[in-house]
Amino acid sequence: MSGQRHSLASNEPGGTEQPGGGLPGSGPGSGLPRKLWGPLFAVISVLAAYSLTVGYVYPAVAFNLSVKEFSPLVIGLQSAMSGVGILAGSVLTARIASLASPWATTLIALGVSAGVIIALGLIPPVAIWFFLRFALGFSGSLLFILSETWINQLAPDHLRGRIIGIYTSVLAGVFALGPALTTVLGFDGWQPFTSVALLLIAMGLPLLIYRRELPNETVHEEGAFTATLKRIPVLMLGVGAFGYFDGALLTLWPVYALDRDIGVDAAAWLLTLLIIGNLFLQVPIGWLADRFSRRSLFTLCASFAFFGALMLPLVDLTATYAYVYLVIWGALSFGIYTLAMTIVGEALRGSSLVAANAGFGVMWGFGAVAGSGVTGAVMNAIGAVGLPVCIAVVFGALMITSLFFPPIRIATGSPPRKPSADA
Repeated sequence: MSGQRHSLASNEPGGTEQPGGGLPGSGPGSGLPRKLWGPLFAVISVLAAYSLTVGYVYPAVAFNLSVKEFSPLVIGLQSAMSGVGILAGSVLTARIASLASPWATTLIALGVSAGVIIALGLIPPVAIWFFLRFALGFSGSLLFILSETWINQLAPDHLRGRIIGIYTSVLAGVFALGPALTTVLGFDGWQPFTSVALLLIAMGLPLLIYRRELPNETVHEEGAFTATLKRIPVLMLGVGAFGYFDGALLTLWPVYALDRDIGVDAAAWLLTLLIIGNLFLQVPIGWLADRFSRRSLFTLCASFAFFGALMLPLVDLTATYAYVYLVIWGALSFGIYTLAMTIVGEALRGSSLVAANAGFGVMWGFGAVAGSGVTGAVMNAIGAVGLPVCIAVVFGALMITSLFFPPIRIATGSPPRKPSADA
């Protein structure tokens, strides 16, 4: 990447805050240069494509297995293989991209993901599904680590929070369509899965147009991974907690909802609400992150995520107020990830930025594996209430940790951060 026009090491530290700065515009410091709109669109489109398909695959597979009377433990372990794949892919991303280039690696990962999704529709739910879910998680980790590194590299410092907010909003918007697609396309047979795979390929096409505008060489330094992770333990915990939330809800929400006498269609709609709030609230969170203390916002999101989990058993999921509650709870939980990306993108450069994104992938994978596997086992033991109990424990630990420790430790000689991120 260092040899390209937009290298990972080329972000200049300490961007000037623009109180009225918006994304439109091309003047220095006044907004996002127009030449960056295309590459950012291509990268976000790729991530949105994968997010849409995963948003469909998780609940579609869970509903499929639930209808066929598989136990919550089996469903949880099935989904946990995606997390294992994410872990493996996160560790190997830098090495793989150094062999084939980030752009080529991303393109191959798109193709593999589409093939796996088609296979899920063609092959009955047998043991090979565990391997397919592993492959989907592996290819997805390559897409996210490389593409999110590109987004952070392309984003000017004074607009970083808002650009990442837009990215996560788009991600959430298409992800929310995933569960909704289960009611439109169904979740059994080759037709719905093939349709989703074709959507993935179509949304990834802009990557071909902007190939020359994206970094094409991986920055990797020996020891950068371990050294970087030691500087961001709170953010790593935050991403792991969000991964747990994701893995538990996407895998076991159908089981939880059905246990509370919510039908399949209603359960899919409620899961969509948990995701769709991100479409509207991530940009405001990013806007606040560009102006106020990112540490305080991070802790605030962790606190709301904790209390939201505690409230879940008390909420009447058939009442109108439950819709508002689910939208806000889901959005603020997702805000933890938005803020983590914003903080590392401003503070880290070059191989440290790659290492941080890879570390996030590892922690999300650990969280997703635990979220589906551990929560499934707890629900087997104590019933459906195990879902909110497990999520509350994880977010409670994050809330306490973020109150007493800074989100990131800056090593000597690293680029300075803006005061708003340090407060």
